[in-house]
Amino acid sequence: MQRRNLLKVLSAAAFSAPMLPLRSRSAAAASAPRAKITDIRIAKVKLVERLGMYTNTFHSPTGPSPVDVGNFSITEVYTDQGAIGIGPGSSPDVLSRAKAYLVGKDPFDVADHSRYLNALGRGGVQIETTLWDLCGKLANQPLYKLWGGGKSRVMPYGATFGLGDGPAERARTAAMSKAAGFKAIKMRSSFPTMREDVQMMTLVREAIGNDITLIVDANKAAPYGGTQLVTLWDYQRAYETAMEFEKLNVYWLEEPLGRFDYDDLAELQRACSTMRLAGGETNTQMEEFRTYVQRGCYDILNCDVVVLGPTLYRQIMDIAFAYNKRVVPHASGLMTTMCHMHLAAIHPQPIQGRLDKEGPHFELDHSPPIMDFKKQWTVFTNAPQLESDGFMTVPTDPGLGVTIRPELIDRS
Repeated sequence: MQRRNLLKVLSAAAFSAPMLPLRSRSAAAASAPRAKITDIRIAKVKLVERLGMYTNTFHSPTGPSPVDVGNFSITEVYTDQGAIGIGPGSSPDVLSRAKAYLVGKDPFDVADHSRYLNALGRGGVQIETTLWDLCGKLANQPLYKLWGGGKSRVMPYGATFGLGDGPAERARTAAMSKAAGFKAIKMRSSFPTMREDVQMMTLVREAIGNDITLIVDANKAAPYGGTQLVTLWDYQRAYETAMEFEKLNVYWLEEPLGRFDYDDLAELQRACSTMRLAGGETNTQMEEFRTYVQRGCYDILNCDVVVLGPTLYRQIMDIAFAYNKRVVPHASGLMTTMCHMHLAAIHPQPIQGRLDKEGPHFELDHSPPIMDFKKQWTVFTNAPQLESDGFMTVPTDPGLGVTIRPELIDRS
């Protein structure tokens, strides 16, 4: 058959064949019923093991606090499609107000929901984190992919606690953190005297060597949760301490002065030639973070999703990037730390002129011999692992990407 005749036959067959409706996958998805929120509940993760007691010696009043595996609350958001979001625990009074607002609504309208939930304080932003986990599950995407992707692996730094056992014991704690696989470690610097602070950091550097990134937290941006600091620093104490820490190749000094001491923070930052200043873990307002970066107070913002919520956190992250600053989240519990992993994975890290490397990406509480994150994370069926190079792979399951062992959840 000649080519011209073949084309005529095929053309005629095409027009004579019955027309079948074509429906793209996107059209089918668009016409599918939207998920609706049906309930919000608080559940308890049972106590698995008490690892010991920890006494905070740089806040007042203070008292021994338990270090547990399990024994924390979670928030659950239910939908009419069966998907359940989980996140950090809220409080009963906030839960009742959030439920009255959210039930019947589309969980994907998080931009609207976050403004209401943020106004409810910490309990409200915990629910926002739970909503994001739910959205990830409904979209079948881990949060870092839902938020635009980025890194698939991020580096934690092991945040140690304690001061009461002295500089030598702090150095032994740092050595144990290095042995656990951390490539970056944070110490607390709030002894009564500068001599003790410098002695601790000198012993720590000797214990871990020069191949570990060393961070120090002065914890001077009080108050913290109704407590006051035992030791306060004025500018001179902060300056002299910072100059000694620079000699020890400290990567950053966290919260060396008061939360709103913008002038002295900026002056101290200018005085540092290699060491960065960091802070912001308890700040709740966008304007406060904008002031930090505009006035040159901090190289690194320690945002915390437990007080900001993921939406405001990401808005502040954009401000930081516009001013060539980093954001490294501050840890506040297991579920929040998981959210921080995803947020750290999407943050484009700027190259900051005088800074020679990117540094760690998120905080992970680990203070041996009592506080061991590997034991605490056994509540998950699929907990991320600290790999040989000090990185962790960001969870790839939908939402926050972790599942709590079903037998540990108490919904009674």
